[in-house]
Amino acid sequence: METTDTQVLVLTPELAAEQKITALEPIKNALDRLSEIDSMVINGIEDKAGYKAVDAARKEFKDIAVMVEGKCKVEREDALKTQKMWVAIEKKLSAPFRNAETALKAKLDAIDTEKQRIADEKAKAEEIRLQGRVKLLIDNGCAFDGFNYSINELSISMPIIREMEDDKFGEFMDRVSGAHAYQLECEEAARLEARTIARKGKCVEAGLVLNEEQTAYIYRTLFFNVTEIETLADAEFNLQIEEYKAAIAAARQAEIDKLKKEQEQLEKDKEEIRNHRLQVRGELCMHAGLIYSQSTKSYDFENKYTSQHIDAAYLETVDSETFTAALESAKAAIITAKEKQAADDAKEAADKKAKEIQDKIDAGIKEAADKAEAARLKKIDDDAKELADCEKQAALAPDKEKLSIFAATIHNIVIPDCNTEEGKKIAEEVRGLLLKVETHIVNKVKAL
Repeated sequence: METTDTQVLVLTPELAAEQKITALEPIKNALDRLSEIDSMVINGIEDKAGYKAVDAARKEFKDIAVMVEGKCKVEREDALKTQKMWVAIEKKLSAPFRNAETALKAKLDAIDTEKQRIADEKAKAEEIRLQGRVKLLIDNGCAFDGFNYSINELSISMPIIREMEDDKFGEFMDRVSGAHAYQLECEEAARLEARTIARKGKCVEAGLVLNEEQTAYIYRTLFFNVTEIETLADAEFNLQIEEYKAAIAAARQAEIDKLKKEQEQLEKDKEEIRNHRLQVRGELCMHAGLIYSQSTKSYDFENKYTSQHIDAAYLETVDSETFTAALESAKAAIITAKEKQAADDAKEAADKKAKEIQDKIDAGIKEAADKAEAARLKKIDDDAKELADCEKQAALAPDKEKLSIFAATIHNIVIPDCNTEEGKKIAEEVRGLLLKVETHIVNKVKAL
């Protein structure tokens, strides 16, 4: 029997599964081109063809990796063991493609980053250029209304500012600068006119008055030419107007002080005359019988026959004729009332004296009767008390006797003789207690 040694290639499940996947046409072709990725180069940001080729290869390898992963996921669902095998195959076979994708993506990202940097720098430069133009417009007096920057009849929007060529924008700014200069001239003229008006107002406020010729503001010997008002520097004008203002204020204050002093003297003289007249009239009122009341500030007289009243304020304002008539009327009424009151007082005194005599007689009679009645009532009260006491003692007699017998019984109780110390102590305590009870009963009975 002959034997032949034959080399047999045994495929493991892992190798079989791997060959199953790599035998697929797209995957097989892609494996052959993996070595090409190192030679793929993008020559700068302008190399659009190179960029496109790298991006296409990246996407192809990405699709192959997704195909491998998808196929392996389907195959490993048959069983857990097979699934683990396919996971290993998946990682092994897809890793080169993933690495290739990552390497190619890094090349693409480098170019994309550079493009973005250049775009950002360009946008930043454009923004700086735009802001510079806006600043020029603002510095030259343009106002922004939310849509346009404008001065006088000139206006420009943000889109136009952004897109306008430099030479065109320069020409526009020349026109803006001219308009701004004209505007500043107008504002300066208006400012000077307003300053002149304000200065003239200060002259009037200080007390200066425009003369008839309207060439100067004057006050007595002080004057301020209109030409000087219009042309003097602010500091010089303010200094001059403050000096004039102080001088005019001092002159006016002197006049005011003089008038005030004269007015005070006049008021003082009037007050002296008023006080003298008030004093004389008050004395006349009191001489007529009226009495001054501090609380009511008036001169009064009152009884049951008349009531006379003159206010102190009335004395200050009424004329002499009216005052004399009022005073004479009050005086006559007071005299008549006093005469009637005197007659009433005499009669009242006589009646009072007669009443006092009669009251004394009645009081003597009443006192004698009261003494006799008091003696009679006292005798009756004493007899009643004596009778009540006797009745009470009669009612208490049986109880007194019973209690006295009970006290004697307690007194006669014989305390036994004891041999022990404890017994003797108890017997002695009982004897003391019985003595206290006996003494209490005797004392209470005596008090009844």
